[in-house]
Amino acid sequence: FLPQHNAQVISRSDTVTIASWNIQMLPGIFSPFSKLVRKKQKIRSPKIIQYLNASAFDIVVLQEVFDKRRVKELERGLKTRYPYILKPIKEGFSLKLSSGIMILSKFPFNLADHIIFGVSKKSDKGAQKGCSLITVKLKNKSILIGGTHLDSKSEISRNLQYKLTKEKIISPFINDSIPMFLAGDFNTDKSSDDYEKMMALFNLE
Repeated sequence: FLPQHNAQVISRSDTVTIASWNIQMLPGIFSPFSKLVRKKQKIRSPKIIQYLNASAFDIVVLQEVFDKRRVKELERGLKTRYPYILKPIKEGFSLKLSSGIMILSKFPFNLADHIIFGVSKKSDKGAQKGCSLITVKLKNKSILIGGTHLDSKSEISRNLQYKLTKEKIISPFINDSIPMFLAGDFNTDKSSDDYEKMMALFNLE
């Protein structure tokens, strides 16, 4: 998503290609206890690396990168193509999983902010769901890119996450000179009323 008043800031000659992908790298340690976690992570990981290394993406925002072994594997396999990597963030001592958000970039960036929603319910409560915002240095310009993953189990939680994203990420950083993109798994059906509410709140295209 791109804020409406920023839509024409980047010219055709300064395009950047951003991909968003939920790769379902759930922690393999839980595989013996639940078939829902068995996503063939070990088999898929090299294929994902191969695909991204052959792609034309400039920046990739991954979701559900929870398995620590796969984080290291992705980092090793992609660091030549994407030398600037934000690994999933985990704050404090907690039994919860990390944010699961991993950002890969061909261009240098700084972490502008990271928030933990803290409102998840059901199985989503097992991770530190949130949003990471980076400032990317693209030639002589900067762009802001947020990576997030909203709850899949609770509409109430998602609505709160919409508001937190607006209040903590979009509103404090949006301006007329730096384009802002928001990428991720929003778990919101495009044909739903919730989607319309989310877009109106974010004021994005």
